[in-house]
Amino acid sequence: MQVCVLGPLIVRDGTVEVAAGGRLQRRVLARLAMDGGRPVSLDDLEQAAWGDEPPPAARHTIATYIFRLRRLGLAISTAADRYTLETPTDVGQVDGLAADSRRAAEDHEPGRALEAIRDALALSRGRPLIDLDDLPEATITAAQLNELVESLREELLTLELDEGRPA
Repeated sequence: MQVCVLGPLIVRDGTVEVAAGGRLQRRVLARLAMDGGRPVSLDDLEQAAWGDEPPPAARHTIATYIFRLRRLGLAISTAADRYTLETPTDVGQVDGLAADSRRAAEDHEPGRALEAIRDALALSRGRPLIDLDDLPEATITAAQLNELVESLREELLTLELDEGRPA
């Protein structure tokens, strides 16, 4: 399983896309994925789902969403009123491929470096965290992710120029 936020939110099981539920459940998942592996408070999840006016049963509803997401096969742990998405994200995969590309370049393996960076860029499907456009912290994270993608494009161009591929 993988949660993809480099574009509209999708959940993949291998190559198959899995329905991630309704709008609010998807916003809760996107908020968890935004912190990819770090605990997210119930307050932050409420903010993601309902903004400044969560309903009285918000925490119960979030628990229900988490239960449903776990039933889909997503790994989400709970500790001290916080939830942590342990399922890998496309952001983590991009980071890993970018590191692989840099290592390959350092090892003077340009073909491997180009392949890794192209694979990383192929994971970008549009504006990151688009499902959380109205959250200030998501806007900041999305800008950082856009910056990462742009820096990867620059690295790709540099590698191609170094290899004599000016096109």
